[in-house]
Amino acid sequence: MRNDLDELTGQLNRIRLTEALSTVLSRTERDRQSCAFLMVAVNNLAVINETFGFEVGDETIAEVARRIREKQRGGDIIGRYSSNKFGIVLMDCGAGASRIAAERFMKAVRETTIKTSACQLSATISLGGVIVPDQAHAVQDALNFALRALDLAKSKRSDCFVLYEATAASDNTRARSKKIADNVISAIEERRMRLALQPMIGAKTGKPELYECLLRMERPDGSLVSAGEFVPVAEQLGLSRLIDRRTLELTVDLLVRHPDIVLSLNVSGLTCSDNEWLATLRRLTGGRKELLNRIVVEITETVAIEDIDQSINFVDTLKELGCRVAIDDFGAGYTSFKNLKLLNVDIVKIDGAFVKNLADDTSDQIFIKTMIELAQTFGMETVAEWVGNERTVKHLTDAGITYMQGFYYGMPFDAADFGTAASAVIIPADRPEDA
Repeated sequence: MRNDLDELTGQLNRIRLTEALSTVLSRTERDRQSCAFLMVAVNNLAVINETFGFEVGDETIAEVARRIREKQRGGDIIGRYSSNKFGIVLMDCGAGASRIAAERFMKAVRETTIKTSACQLSATISLGGVIVPDQAHAVQDALNFALRALDLAKSKRSDCFVLYEATAASDNTRARSKKIADNVISAIEERRMRLALQPMIGAKTGKPELYECLLRMERPDGSLVSAGEFVPVAEQLGLSRLIDRRTLELTVDLLVRHPDIVLSLNVSGLTCSDNEWLATLRRLTGGRKELLNRIVVEITETVAIEDIDQSINFVDTLKELGCRVAIDDFGAGYTSFKNLKLLNVDIVKIDGAFVKNLADDTSDQIFIKTMIELAQTFGMETVAEWVGNERTVKHLTDAGITYMQGFYYGMPFDAADFGTAASAVIIPADRPEDA
């Protein structure tokens, strides 16, 4: 039986919240009524987690949800969207009423301290809102617009509500996003997604030991589009699960055809909670350890710490199956090694921003050396991204890096050319920052 409730807060979970929003949206268009959808974020939750621990952070989230629920009207809906975010559907509500409701919620959270197992804490919330169907006719638009308004609210001050306002620029962006979404869906349906591979060179062997799978979209005319041009928009529109499943299919097919290759593939934040992706992994590999043991799944640091409990479960499941797990872009989100240890990953990929000027930047040299030593302490291998020259290679090798990846060792090449002389063929590459 499906569980529709979030375990921590007792409110609707993300899937059920999205379904409820879809139902309400259909009803408002049919009955010609307006409703408001608010996205709410608990401010400074990362500071609370780092200072007092995740248990206290969870207590804060649960109490904020309870206070908001108490101030809602009958018929209004609340659900947990992500770690520190809630979605609220306010029935029969226009712009003015949504502002009044937002003020009521903010006051309920800030006016008294929150009693936790550690101490009394103060909390505040930020809110972004959109009026449906006036400003959004689709669920994904409502989510995206509310999130944009929330980002603006958070940039203003720690206790603020912003209502989404459409502009000519946003209309152009929306049209471009729709075109990209249509292209992505048709490319998946017509089997026009392809893999490029970029080697990770063993520091001790000087030879490729792993290859990162980089997705490319083939246009109908045969030209290729790098992932950086469509993946960010696709993720915002909720298409990342489709992309990740197709990437997985292509990856496993390559593993079957080349018994000696070891591949790493990136997954999005949505996939970390996607049981269907894990089911697809089991189905495609048939549980065969000779395939699973040659897969490294990469999740970015920022995704991992957004919902640490969910990420831990995802990592543990992958490792039980026999895969290895890597944290990508480590250092970009400035998480602690305490969180890294909790995740129990196998490989740490150091964000390229700390590598690109390594040969000339003393602070980066100290940072890289410290990260490598800490990773070694936890028994983790390390990868340096954006390696661009021989001097950087020497610094990394001396510091004890496990693998190196970057344009110094070659541009990404079409996976179809693996194992042939044609692997030197260069195809459109991501920017160095994405490689």
